[in-house]
Amino acid sequence: MATLYVSAARLKRDTPLGSSVDENILHPQITIAQDRHILPALGTKLDNKIKDLIASGIDDAGNAVYKKLLDDYICPALTQFAFVEVCYVLRLRFSNNSITVPDSEQGASASIQDLKLVLERSQDIAMFYRQRLIDYLCDNVSDYPEYNTNSGSDLDPSTRNYFQNMNVYERKVPDNQQIAFLEAINYRG
Repeated sequence: MATLYVSAARLKRDTPLGSSVDENILHPQITIAQDRHILPALGTKLDNKIKDLIASGIDDAGNAVYKKLLDDYICPALTQFAFVEVCYVLRLRFSNNSITVPDSEQGASASIQDLKLVLERSQDIAMFYRQRLIDYLCDNVSDYPEYNTNSGSDLDPSTRNYFQNMNVYERKVPDNQQIAFLEAINYRG
């Protein structure tokens, strides 16, 4: 089984999920959220290092910087991202020959529109926490040597968090060599 940064119990505790939600539904969604949203922020090497420390005992005194990264930055972001992933599958029940929307004896089932508002809000909260994670890693690179040592097929960490159809990053100013090349090929952009 994959090493998870967040337990199903913490996901239930820190989100609107009820305690009766089956952990067999939660674990795959936590894994998906971890791979889709946290791995790109950490990069392969740092991700593997933290997973190894969790397996061997991250609570040791020598791992304090990794424990702080996990507890204060990774877990809050992952909890919200996992909640978003869980909400998509929680409404439906899959069985051998059908997909159903279970009705509750206590109230009507929520519509997709009802869920959409909750999911958008959770996604915004998760993006905020991931931006904190990225900023913290960029400001403390010396504490996490694995952060910048990815090579080959490893996933390099991304320092970009928001991708909502708008480029919010500053325009890269071309250097003199690029300008000379563009002028040489008569580019007028």
